[in-house]
Amino acid sequence: IVVLAAGLLLIPLLAYFASSGDAMCAPCSPGTKLDGSTFVGEAPWWAPGPSKSTVFSLLCSPRDRMRARIEWSGGSGMSKLLVVDADAEVPGSKQALLLEKKAMRATIDGQEIRATVSASGKAENISAPWRKEA
Repeated sequence: IVVLAAGLLLIPLLAYFASSGDAMCAPCSPGTKLDGSTFVGEAPWWAPGPSKSTVFSLLCSPRDRMRARIEWSGGSGMSKLLVVDADAEVPGSKQALLLEKKAMRATIDGQEIRATVSASGKAENISAPWRKEA
């Protein structure tokens, strides 16, 4: 019975995954809000640390997406948002840099980043740099 229940739970999960691969293959869960706290997230956000690269290769079409990592400096005022290619990283090199942006706050979704870039609330929508067609 337990195996049957687990199998039945996988059906909606697989359907959701197929319909929203951008969200499931992103470096953080959809709707993640970045503000005063530091944050680091790596794709796919839901996979355990040591298996992220393998899971991404198996379930997230690498020809359509890059396995990205988000780094948010946090703090008061403007913070730095970095998005890097997690698989092409070379310490001390900028070759893996996909996006660098200063912002006060940001909200991450599978297909875009909404960054608040001024104290007056001016926001920019940025196509998610981990999507190769972006």
